[in-house]
Order: sequence, then C-alpha cells, then structure tokens
Amino acid sequence: DLVDTLLGSIGEHRLARRTGLTPTEAAERIAGVMDLFLASFPKMESFISGQHDLVREQGWVSSMGGRRRFVPEMSSRNSDIRTTAERVARNTAIQNSAADLLKRFVVELNADSDKTLAAAKLVGQVRDELLFEVPKKSVEAVAAKLMKKMEETIKLSVPIVPEVRTGRDWANVEDLKLTASSAR
Repeated sequence: DLVDTLLGSIGEHRLARRTGLTPTEAAERIAGVMDLFLASFPKMESFISGQHDLVREQGWVSSMGGRRRFVPEMSSRNSDIRTTAERVARNTAIQNSAADLLKRFVVELNADSDKTLAAAKLVGQVRDELLFEVPKKSVEAVAAKLMKKMEETIKLSVPIVPEVRTGRDWANVEDLKLTASSAR
C-alpha cells in the first residue's frame, strides 16, 4: 500500500481505510516513507517537482510515449484537491511511461523471428507484468532471451532489470535465477 501511495495510486484516506490507521496517522506514515524514498533516490525529488511544475504551466503531464493527461485540478484552491492532482501527475508520468515501454517491448517481441522466443506464448498482462506460457524444458532459454530483448528494446539512462518468476500457476511461482548457460 505504501508503494502505491508513493507512486500516487492512493492517498492518505484510502491508506487509512485499508490499514486501520487514522487519516492523520496515515499521512504521517506516508510522509515518513516518502522522506526515506527521496533520501534513497535523490533525483526523484527534482523529477516529481518538475512534473508538478509542468502541469501548473501547461495543464497536462505526458508519458515517455507522448500520451497526455490533463490535470486542471492542479490549480485548485482546495489543498486536498490539489494534493490529489499532484499524485495524479506523478502517477501518470511514471505508470503511463512504464506502460508505454512495455507496449513497445511487446510490439518488438511480436516482430521477432527468433525460434526460441516462438516457444513463448504471451497470454496476459497484469499492470507492468507479462504472463507467458512456455514449455517447461524451454523456460530458462526463453527467459534469458526475453530479458535480453527487453534490455535491447528499452534504452534508458537507468538499467532495466526484469524479474522472472516461474511456476505452474499464480499461487506457486518462484524467482528464476538464470545461469550463464541459459543466457546464450
């Protein structure tokens, strides 16, 4: 819940309802976690304030793919409405950019003629995760190629480090540690 709060998906009132905290306690918890987060990732503070400034100037925020979301509430006199608008701006910039990058990866993947990747059947997407069905004997080879493909497709100034989990169903997944031989 706190990660969702940091990204802007939920605010103090929803966090309070979910956790049994009072709204004041939830706000204090959010502030404390946000302070730790910004101390750990100092460039995020300038990114977040930059997004807020952009929305105030132009009335909208955009994703890396250029999709715009208008946020007129950013100029509200009501601080609760304005705070919600700030979360919306932050969330839009981060989550929609992640969706843009994932979409680009899927398009590139569909155009790829690699025989190993052909064994992977994309069956679903949940937020920023892709679900593939892969024959058990091909899991490591497919996972290694998918990770390499993602790193090649998505070029950012920060590394993209995909996580791979495998299992027969959602309830029984485990992290997959790739070996050097699977990365060939």
